[in-house]
Amino acid sequence: MASPVTVNVGVASLVTLSVLDEPESRVISAAPLAHFGAGMLATPGGLAALGAWAAAVAGEVDGLYVAVDHDVLDADEVAWSVTMPETGGMRLGTAIAAVRVLAAAIPVVGYGATAMNFDRGDGERTVEAAARLAEAALGTR
Repeated sequence: MASPVTVNVGVASLVTLSVLDEPESRVISAAPLAHFGAGMLATPGGLAALGAWAAAVAGEVDGLYVAVDHDVLDADEVAWSVTMPETGGMRLGTAIAAVRVLAAAIPVVGYGATAMNFDRGDGERTVEAAARLAEAALGTR
């Protein structure tokens, strides 16, 4: 029988661009959760901070599950086929770089992609972006 999967929020991270409402902000600020936003990750220092966090917790975890909600991608860059387009979101290159930083430090044990809606936007570019993000997560090691 396989042992159950557990999550230690002390080594959890949230990489996001979302505009958090007040209750979300309060929960995140009170939790031992590392939070890296799109603006921060668009800088070399932000990616270095993400890498330092990943290196610091790598010995405390067995693996990393990468979940990409594609709504995070910048709607100003491409008309992505997503459920809730985010103007001023994370650029694809930044998202790929962030996933690569994490995958280089911690073995990726799973990957999930959500929030794609092919009834709108540029489906071909969205599928290409999804494939590139999956490759960044799963193709590093």
